[in-house]
Amino acid sequence: MIEIDVCRGQVARIRGLVFGLLMLGLLGVAGCGAQPAGPTGRTEDAGKAVSTALDAWKAGKQPDQLKSETPSIHVADEDWQAGKALKGYQMSGAPQKNGGNWRVNAVLTVSDEGQSEQQKTVAYDVTMQPAITVLRAFDVTD
Repeated sequence: MIEIDVCRGQVARIRGLVFGLLMLGLLGVAGCGAQPAGPTGRTEDAGKAVSTALDAWKAGKQPDQLKSETPSIHVADEDWQAGKALKGYQMSGAPQKNGGNWRVNAVLTVSDEGQSEQQKTVAYDVTMQPAITVLRAFDVTD
Protein backbone atom coordinates (compact mmCIF):
# COMPACT_ATOMS: atom_id res chain seq x y z
CA MET A 1 0.00 0.00 0.00
CA ILE A 2 1.22 3.49 -0.83
CA GLU A 3 0.92 6.08 1.84
CA ILE A 4 0.44 9.67 0.87
CA ASP A 5 1.30 12.24 3.43
CA VAL A 6 -0.72 15.31 2.57
CA CYS A 7 -1.30 18.17 4.90
CA ARG A 8 -4.81 19.38 5.49
CA GLY A 9 -3.87 22.71 3.91
CA GLN A 10 -2.75 20.98 0.74
CA VAL A 11 -6.02 19.01 0.54
CA ALA A 12 -7.99 22.22 0.86
CA ARG A 13 -5.92 23.83 -1.90
CA ILE A 14 -6.38 20.82 -4.19
CA ARG A 15 -10.14 20.81 -3.55
CA GLY A 16 -10.27 24.55 -4.27
CA LEU A 17 -8.30 24.08 -7.46
CA VAL A 18 -10.56 21.23 -8.63
CA PHE A 19 -13.68 23.25 -7.76
CA GLY A 20 -12.33 26.29 -9.60
CA LEU A 21 -11.52 24.24 -12.70
CA LEU A 22 -14.99 22.68 -12.66
CA MET A 23 -16.64 26.09 -12.39
CA LEU A 24 -14.48 27.46 -15.19
CA GLY A 25 -15.46 24.49 -17.35
CA LEU A 26 -19.16 24.99 -16.62
CA LEU A 27 -18.96 28.69 -17.40
CA GLY A 28 -17.11 27.94 -20.61
CA VAL A 29 -19.75 25.43 -21.72
CA ALA A 30 -22.57 27.83 -20.85
CA GLY A 31 -20.93 30.59 -22.87
CA CYS A 32 -20.21 28.44 -25.92
CA GLY A 33 -23.77 28.10 -27.14
CA ALA A 34 -24.07 28.40 -30.89
CA GLN A 35 -24.88 31.93 -31.85
CA PRO A 36 -27.08 32.31 -34.94
CA ALA A 37 -24.90 33.19 -37.88
CA GLY A 38 -25.93 36.24 -39.82
CA PRO A 39 -26.06 36.37 -43.59
CA THR A 40 -22.88 36.90 -45.58
CA GLY A 41 -22.48 39.73 -48.03
CA ARG A 42 -23.81 43.24 -47.90
CA THR A 43 -27.39 44.46 -48.02
CA GLU A 44 -26.73 45.95 -51.45
CA ASP A 45 -25.43 42.61 -52.75
CA ALA A 46 -28.63 40.82 -51.74
CA GLY A 47 -30.82 43.45 -53.39
CA LYS A 48 -28.70 43.35 -56.54
CA ALA A 49 -28.94 39.54 -56.74
CA VAL A 50 -32.76 39.73 -56.69
CA SER A 51 -32.94 42.59 -59.19
CA THR A 52 -30.50 40.76 -61.52
CA ALA A 53 -32.67 37.64 -61.36
CA LEU A 54 -35.90 39.57 -61.91
CA ASP A 55 -34.41 41.57 -64.80
CA ALA A 56 -33.41 38.29 -66.46
CA TRP A 57 -36.93 36.90 -65.98
CA LYS A 58 -38.46 40.09 -67.41
CA ALA A 59 -36.10 39.80 -70.42
CA GLY A 60 -37.43 36.29 -71.14
CA LYS A 61 -34.47 34.27 -69.86
CA GLN A 62 -34.85 30.95 -68.07
CA PRO A 63 -33.72 30.53 -64.43
CA ASP A 64 -30.98 28.03 -65.36
CA GLN A 65 -29.36 30.55 -67.73
CA LEU A 66 -28.24 32.63 -64.73
CA LYS A 67 -26.03 29.79 -63.51
CA SER A 68 -23.64 30.28 -66.44
CA GLU A 69 -23.38 34.07 -66.07
CA THR A 70 -20.88 35.99 -63.97
CA PRO A 71 -21.61 36.08 -61.14
CA SER A 72 -23.47 32.78 -61.20
CA ILE A 73 -26.92 32.98 -59.58
CA HIS A 74 -29.09 29.99 -58.68
CA VAL A 75 -32.77 30.94 -58.80
CA ALA A 76 -35.96 29.15 -57.82
CA ASP A 77 -39.29 30.90 -58.41
CA GLU A 78 -42.43 28.86 -58.96
CA ASP A 79 -44.10 31.33 -61.35
CA TRP A 80 -40.95 31.72 -63.42
CA GLN A 81 -40.47 27.96 -63.61
CA ALA A 82 -44.16 27.54 -64.56
CA GLY A 83 -43.56 29.75 -67.61
CA LYS A 84 -45.36 32.89 -66.47
CA ALA A 85 -44.07 36.18 -67.86
CA LEU A 86 -42.79 38.92 -65.57
CA LYS A 87 -44.20 42.22 -66.82
CA GLY A 88 -42.68 44.35 -64.07
CA TYR A 89 -41.51 44.41 -60.47
CA GLN A 90 -40.76 46.79 -57.67
CA MET A 91 -38.54 46.06 -54.70
CA SER A 92 -40.40 46.62 -51.46
CA GLY A 93 -38.04 48.00 -48.81
CA ALA A 94 -34.41 47.18 -48.11
CA PRO A 95 -33.19 43.60 -47.65
CA GLN A 96 -33.47 42.44 -44.04
CA LYS A 97 -31.44 39.89 -42.10
CA ASN A 98 -33.39 36.67 -41.67
CA GLY A 99 -31.30 34.08 -39.83
CA GLY A 100 -28.50 33.08 -42.18
CA ASN A 101 -30.26 34.61 -45.19
CA TRP A 102 -31.26 37.99 -46.49
CA ARG A 103 -35.02 38.50 -46.93
CA VAL A 104 -35.98 40.64 -49.92
CA ASN A 105 -39.60 41.59 -50.65
CA ALA A 106 -40.86 42.57 -54.08
CA VAL A 107 -44.15 43.28 -55.81
CA LEU A 108 -44.35 41.31 -59.06
CA THR A 109 -46.66 41.83 -62.01
CA VAL A 110 -46.96 38.45 -63.75
CA SER A 111 -49.14 37.01 -66.48
CA ASP A 112 -49.78 33.61 -67.90
CA GLU A 113 -50.42 33.19 -71.60
CA GLY A 114 -53.97 34.28 -72.35
CA GLN A 115 -54.53 35.48 -68.78
CA SER A 116 -54.74 38.98 -67.36
CA GLU A 117 -51.87 40.45 -65.38
CA GLN A 118 -51.74 39.72 -61.68
CA GLN A 119 -49.86 41.57 -58.95
CA LYS A 120 -48.42 39.69 -56.02
CA THR A 121 -46.12 40.58 -53.16
CA VAL A 122 -43.48 37.91 -52.61
CA ALA A 123 -40.51 37.32 -50.34
CA TYR A 124 -37.18 35.96 -51.53
CA ASP A 125 -34.50 34.39 -49.35
CA VAL A 126 -31.02 35.26 -50.61
CA THR A 127 -27.68 33.74 -49.72
CA MET A 128 -24.35 35.02 -50.97
CA GLN A 129 -22.08 32.13 -49.91
CA PRO A 130 -21.05 29.50 -50.97
CA ALA A 131 -23.10 30.43 -54.06
CA ILE A 132 -25.53 33.24 -54.77
CA THR A 133 -29.04 31.85 -54.45
CA VAL A 134 -32.39 33.58 -54.82
CA LEU A 135 -35.20 31.40 -53.52
CA ARG A 136 -38.83 32.45 -53.48
CA ALA A 137 -39.75 31.84 -49.87
CA PHE A 138 -43.46 32.69 -49.91
CA ASP A 139 -46.18 34.96 -51.22
CA VAL A 140 -47.13 37.75 -48.83
CA THR A 141 -50.88 37.79 -48.29
CA ASP A 142 -52.86 40.63 -46.78
